[in-house]
This record gives sequence, C-alpha cells and structure tokens, in this order.
Amino acid sequence: MLKSNDTDKPYLLHHLIIHGVLAVAFLMVGWLFPAQYRTLHTDALAQASVVEGQTLEEFRDHLGAGTDPLSAAPLLDLAAKQLEQPAPLPEKLSPLPIAPALDSYFAPARQREIANHPSSQSELVKRLLALKSQAPNYAAAITLAARLQANGQFHQDLNLQLHRLGQEANADELREAMHAFSLLASRLTEPQLGRLMRHTESPLTLMRLAKIAKLQTLVPPFDTFNEVDENGKSDDLIIADELIGTPFHHLFGHTVERNAQGQPIRWDADGNGELTREEWTALPFIPLEFTEFPAVYAASVWSGQPEAVTRYLMSHGRPGTRWLQDAMRQGRGAMKLVLAQQLPVSDRAGLGLDSAAAFSLRHPSWALFVKFLLLGLGCIILMRAWNSFFTVSATGANAVRDFILRRRAMACALFLALVALGEPIFLQPAQSSEYTVSINLPVLSEDENPTPTPETNNAMLATTNIVLNTILFVAFAAIQIFVYLTCKSKVEEVRHGAGDPLLKLRLLENEDNLFDMGLYIGIAGTALTLAIKMLLPQFGISLSVAYASNIFGILCVALVKIHHVRGARQQLIMEAEATPGTQTH
Repeated sequence: MLKSNDTDKPYLLHHLIIHGVLAVAFLMVGWLFPAQYRTLHTDALAQASVVEGQTLEEFRDHLGAGTDPLSAAPLLDLAAKQLEQPAPLPEKLSPLPIAPALDSYFAPARQREIANHPSSQSELVKRLLALKSQAPNYAAAITLAARLQANGQFHQDLNLQLHRLGQEANADELREAMHAFSLLASRLTEPQLGRLMRHTESPLTLMRLAKIAKLQTLVPPFDTFNEVDENGKSDDLIIADELIGTPFHHLFGHTVERNAQGQPIRWDADGNGELTREEWTALPFIPLEFTEFPAVYAASVWSGQPEAVTRYLMSHGRPGTRWLQDAMRQGRGAMKLVLAQQLPVSDRAGLGLDSAAAFSLRHPSWALFVKFLLLGLGCIILMRAWNSFFTVSATGANAVRDFILRRRAMACALFLALVALGEPIFLQPAQSSEYTVSINLPVLSEDENPTPTPETNNAMLATTNIVLNTILFVAFAAIQIFVYLTCKSKVEEVRHGAGDPLLKLRLLENEDNLFDMGLYIGIAGTALTLAIKMLLPQFGISLSVAYASNIFGILCVALVKIHHVRGARQQLIMEAEATPGTQTH
C-alpha cells in the first residue's frame, strides 16, 4: 500500500487477511492440481484405471491358470505377487520351475523331428528353417522359432524381417537377433516364450527385450561380495552374512533350475553355507523371482506392446521399471497410459477430486495451464498481501511504477521457484537409462586425453537440463530486477526527500550496503547453484547458469552505482554548491 498519514487504518489488516487467505488457497490448489510438466500424475493414472480397470490377476485368470507349472501363468502370478504392497520377502516367493525352452532343441534328432513335422510344411515355418544356412550356430534357436511359428506363437512381422535379414549378404544383424532370441529362450519356458513372441514385432524389440533380461538377471562379480582382510587377501568364499541387505541373501540352498532328471540344482551345491568362486561363476543367471524381469514380461504380455515397454525402459532405465510397476498396480488403463505417453510417473499427492483427475486425463495441456495459472495468481496475491503488511512510501509516479515492477519481478521469481520445485521432471537425471549402455566394456584408448569431438560435446550438452537451467536463469534475472528497482527507488526517495543537499549526500553514503545488495545476492546464488551441481549432479545444472547469478549481480550494482547513485550525488553536489551557506567536503 502507498504511504498514508494514518498508518493504523483498519483496511490494511483487512486487505492482509483477505489477500493472505486467497493466496494460500490459490497456491495450495495450484500445487495439488493433478497436472505436471512431461510427467503423469498419480490421480490421472487412477482415473485411467477407472476407465479400464482390469488387474494383472484378472488377466492371468483370463488366460487360464492351467495345470502345467511351466506355462506362462506362474510367471504372471509371480509378477502379481511382486506388485503387492508391501512386497513379499524373497523367501516367501515360490521358486519358478525352470525348464529353458532352448534346452531340448540342441539335439539333432529334435531338430529333424520339427523339420519333418506336418505342421512345419507351411511357408512361414520353412522360411524360418531356411535361416540355418545364414546362421548355422543358431540352429537350435531357429528350430525353436519355427516350432513357435507352427503353433501360431511367432509374430508374422518378425518372421518377415528375419527373412529379409537372411537374404542380405551381411547377416550380422540376423545372428544378433537369434542370439537375443536364444538368451530369452534360456530364461523362459516354451509357453512363456511363445506368449511373448506372439506380440514381438521386430528384431529391434527382440534385442531390447534380451538386453533388459540379461541386465536384470546378470550375476554380479564374485569380488563384489567376497570380503578382503586387512592384508588384502581374499578367502574366495561368500557366506550368507556377506549377502545380507542384497537381493541375493536368500539364495543359499534356493532352487535355481532343474537338471535333466528333474532334480533341483542349488547355488550352494555342497550345502555347507558357503559359496566358492567356482560355484558363483557357474551360475547362469539370477533366478527370475529375485529380479524385476517378471514385471517387464507381464507388462509386455498384458499390454500386447513389447515395443512400447522396451522403448519406455530404454528411455528411463530402472526408475522406469518402478514407474511401470506403479501403473500396473493401478490397472490396465494406467499401464496403457504410461506406455502410450512414455512419460515418468509422479509420486506427488493430488487434490483427490475425480473431476480434476478426469479433466487432467482428457486435457493434459489445459490442466497444466490451469495449474500454472493458479500458481501465478497465488504469487501475485501473496505479494499484495506482503505489501499490505508493510507501509510503502512513494514520492511520485516513477516511484509508483518502480514499486509495481518490483512486485511483479518478485512474484515472477517466486512463481519460477515453485514451478522448479513442483515439477519432478526437473529433478530427474538426464540420460539416466542403464539399459542403453553396452554390457561389454569397450577397449580403452591408448590416448588418455582424447580430443573432444562434436559427438562428445553433443553428449555433454544432452546431460544438461535445459528447462531447469532456463527457469534458474530467468529467476536470477527477476531477483536482480527486483534489487535494481529497490535501489533505484531508494535513490529517488533520498533525492526528493526532505533536507538540505549535504544531508541527502550523507544519506546516500549510508545506503552503500543496500546498493551492493545485488552483488551479495548474485554471489550467494552462484555459490548455492555450484553446491547443488556438485552434490546433485543428476539435476543437470549448467555452469553457465550458476555464474549467470553473479554476472547479473555485477550488472545490477554497476547500473545502480554508475547510472543512478553517481548521477544523484553529482546533482546534490551541484545543488550544495549553489546553495549559500553550505560547503561540500
């Protein structure tokens, strides 16, 4: 409010209460509104599940549980149990009977039997069997694929693309695809593999599925858990206590697979409670019940879109697995929404209103606009409440204009801060997917200090969070605009205030600390941003943005002191010289 002769007028308190209540209401509703930038809100997912609410258990029952323990149903049942909240402990999960689909197809007799079977006389099956000439080392995998095709469990588009790869002079991609198929066939039973292959449309999706399965079931290095004594010597034994707190601490004596006679093969083969290096390295892969792969398999089969599932995980990595599981808990509709939009899932609380969630689901862009509008209005009204609490003096039209600009700049900075803190996407690591890295380590270059290339420079730029850096840049600028206008108003207030020129000069000298405030705030902003960059590098904050705060502070102080303070002092000195009876020092 502008300065009045009677500063105790009751309307100031009245404005403070009204504006304060309105500001809190707008900010709370805007903060909790179920819409977020490039992020799916949990309320929207819940609303999507209302539209299509089939659960994973219902889907499993729809397929038919069956009596065969090697069918797809046990793996789907395991995935459903892993999705429970709280999740059951690993020792409470029933181990999956493992009969790898590929094992029985290595025998030449089995391969001849499949080739001569009446169901293998179709053109689609023959086309697959003909690939053996291009990839003879994968004859067993090709025979298994032909068997699935004969049973109608192999996608025709995948069949066609494999055939095209086999016709090319360079069949490396064909061998890569069949290697990926072999990897999946070594972890899944034939019915489980067939249920997955009927939805897999391309070799790229097949290779992505295999890569995800391999990374999720990869056996960690032995030395990761083997303790070393103070002399740096290893006993080459892993005991149960050394695995406590890891996903593998229940594996002693746990069934991993069954041999040809149907007898269980255990990790701890001799049952002495210790794992030797030989026992550890002999493990083919982590049992599926101790990994996240059952959820990936269930999502691929349940949605019928393995391509969308693999693309989502390749984009978001292991956090994407958790987000996908969160959607699967809510139902088929939520899972399909996540796969369709390929966006992260927020864990923020919402308003809890079905109408707001439905609006956000149908019109996500307009819902985000409403959220930002509410936050913006809340910030503006909050600034009015703040100004109602303090008496603000204005000596003219310029001072009133500067006061309005200051309020807008501060409201803008507050709004940007709330947006940065309220959007989870800004706090997510850039390029964080673990599934995009190569499993095999590349050979190190002899040049320890390679020259940066345009490709490496682009990769470094990709790790920066452009939107978050833009918000910080604009916020720092808005804060310095507020400081600049504050200092400018103070200079005008002293110049046009009461008193002789010498008194005004002394008052200006007394405000030197205020005129340096832009530099103090700029240094503080740079120090804080650099600290966040060092402690939380996954936010992707750029050094340029960190130093921008200090640069803005320097420009603000230079403009205030050189343009305004210097000009005001010069004018006051001239007035003092022109006034009889005054003497400047």
